[in-house]
Amino acid sequence: MIKYFLLNGVLNFICIILWVIISGQPGGNVGMLPVLTLIFAGLQLLLGSITMIFVPNKIRTLYQKMIIMFYYLILFELSFLLLGDIPPIMNVFNESLSGVSSRGLSFSSLFSTGLTVILMVFIERKMAN
Repeated sequence: MIKYFLLNGVLNFICIILWVIISGQPGGNVGMLPVLTLIFAGLQLLLGSITMIFVPNKIRTLYQKMIIMFYYLILFELSFLLLGDIPPIMNVFNESLSGVSSRGLSFSSLFSTGLTVILMVFIERKMAN
């Protein structure tokens, strides 16, 4: 599972970089989002890895791995609480600059987790055959 956690972090970083480029926002508004994403993806990886230490052999089926990835997605949003900020999903409908940043963080996380689950299903089924 740790390899999927790492893959999710890399995809999340790539998604936020693409979002910053495509969004058309000035660099001062969204320029630090990739660094912020790396910090919180690292925190997410740390918390997810600690969780996996306690349940290493209990996750065997593909369905269980998909549930863990959903947990990992929620962990990304909740990791903002550890550093004293509100989860980005709470500001998605905000029209201010924080809403723009929150949309980038939340949707890149959702997209990267979805892509990771699709790749995970493909890899697990290929390994089963």
